[in-house]
Amino acid sequence: MKKIILIIISLSLITACATSNKSGNSRLKIYDAYIVENQLKSLNRVRTFKMQNWKELDSKHLILSSFHKKQYLITFKNICNDLSIAPSIALKQSMNNSLSAKFDAVIVSTTPVNLTCYINSIHELTREQEQEVLDLKKSNK
Repeated sequence: MKKIILIIISLSLITACATSNKSGNSRLKIYDAYIVENQLKSLNRVRTFKMQNWKELDSKHLILSSFHKKQYLITFKNICNDLSIAPSIALKQSMNNSLSAKFDAVIVSTTPVNLTCYINSIHELTREQEQEVLDLKKSNK
């Protein structure tokens, strides 16, 4: 009887994790779909970039605002855990005053260890597109 109960509990946990992972993956894909649907051009480098603000979207995407009032949708190479609870972030830039895909990273300040999240792609957003992306976040919570 104990074995049956353990099997049922194990199957329940596995099913719950699989369901949670699917919903998490679908949330991550909404921003990738937005990029494709709106044909956002991927930038290799943003010259004269100085970060002014940031907005977390999920564990794989965020919006960075530059000093020149431009917004960029950033996609990380891998999942960037703790981004949603980070009090601050910093940039690890390969070249001063520029932001490069594939080479640069976002440093997520968490306790006790800072996480390094490498940038996979950069897409410039208009103010309207930024609002649309932020609305996607609100509608998919």
